[in-house]
Amino acid sequence: MSLQTDSAKLCERGCGEQVKLPYHRYINGHNRKKHPSDYYKQEPPLCLCGCEQRVATIGAKYITGHQRKGKHHTEESKEKLRQAHLGIPNLKLRGRPKSELHRKALSLAKKGKPNPKVAESLKRSEKAKIARLKASEACRLRVGKLNHFYGKHHTKKTIKLLSELAFIRFENPENHPTWKGGLSKLPYNFNFDEELKEKIRERDNYTCQLCGIPESKYLTATKRKLTIHHIDYDKQNCDEYNLISLCVGCNSKVNFSRDSWEIYFKNKIKEKYENTNVTV
Repeated sequence: MSLQTDSAKLCERGCGEQVKLPYHRYINGHNRKKHPSDYYKQEPPLCLCGCEQRVATIGAKYITGHQRKGKHHTEESKEKLRQAHLGIPNLKLRGRPKSELHRKALSLAKKGKPNPKVAESLKRSEKAKIARLKASEACRLRVGKLNHFYGKHHTKKTIKLLSELAFIRFENPENHPTWKGGLSKLPYNFNFDEELKEKIRERDNYTCQLCGIPESKYLTATKRKLTIHHIDYDKQNCDEYNLISLCVGCNSKVNFSRDSWEIYFKNKIKEKYENTNVTV
């Protein structure tokens, strides 16, 4: 069954053109609230200076030269403009002291010599360009079948040895080339690891200490473990008396009225350690 009909359907935009298919309402691009052609049919707005004349193009605010209509230059400004037109140098700049580096740069410029900083920068960029070309050529010779290790694989023994060597080399994270001073854990303390979190969950009997939901039930529903909340809201304080187990919902809830929640959880921790004779 053909979708075309005898009665031609016109675009509802009012352009007078026919749509391609009978169930279409608009020609492609004509269904927008404002067609681009309508933009140019608009009358340009009035000049903002109040002259009641229209600007040349849509989007302009003033007729050329009307931006400062009704405004006047100060006498000082007029004098500066006059001197600039006559080519008279600004005497105020003549007595201004110049640094040693500035004077040296001006001297080299008058002698027709390049600035040493610019020359050094050009040399570095040229050296870098040559190094990149050499590196790309070296890589091209080591790709695919040209690589001496092409088609070969490490044995399991070698893989294990390489892994152990890498572990020994980067056991101290400061030896790793991507080390940036321990920023990866911020704002948390480095001691705030999974081992400490599991210890707190075990202490709290794997239960949210606010709503009482057990972790097994929460894990089934959300596939997430209980979070560990810092009671004094200091993420660097990882003392176990400052940590408590909460579900995600309760952890978000206690971000408001912090002072009252801090008192509440501190009392709860004191009650928890009362039987063990531990001073909190």
